[in-house]
Amino acid sequence: MKRRVKNRLFAVMVLIACNTFSATTLEKPLEIEVTYEWQELKTVDGIKIEYKYQAFESGTFRNSLLVLFRFTNMSTGSKTMTWVTKEFRNEICSNCDRLDNPEYSRTISLTPGEVFEGKALDASKTEEYLFSNFIKLVPGMSNQRLTDFDFINVNVTAL
Repeated sequence: MKRRVKNRLFAVMVLIACNTFSATTLEKPLEIEVTYEWQELKTVDGIKIEYKYQAFESGTFRNSLLVLFRFTNMSTGSKTMTWVTKEFRNEICSNCDRLDNPEYSRTISLTPGEVFEGKALDASKTEEYLFSNFIKLVPGMSNQRLTDFDFINVNVTAL
């Protein structure tokens, strides 16, 4: 009887230690600040990239929280930027095994001084936004949210 209690106590202690280790060591911290004001993400070869979150209650993206992007060509020449968007949902890279899929590739061309601001009026203009999560869940919906993203394989060329 004592041995069974000791084994159970040991098993509980191991579970607690494992949960503490995974919670403190293995989870990827949220790196992208949830903000409703434009926040600079990075500048690449004269193109400033900013983002902000925006909730949509109606229209094409009703019941959705999106990340909108704003691109500013700060140079004196026209440029084209291409990139792939790496997405983390609930702290896990949700598209890392498909980054070579054209679905995640984006392109934008800007004239000198041009500012292109995503408004998410057209779902086909995927360079403007990223879907974060649904605002209100209904039965059957997954409770996933965008916890981080990154622009990778960024290439800026002069036109």
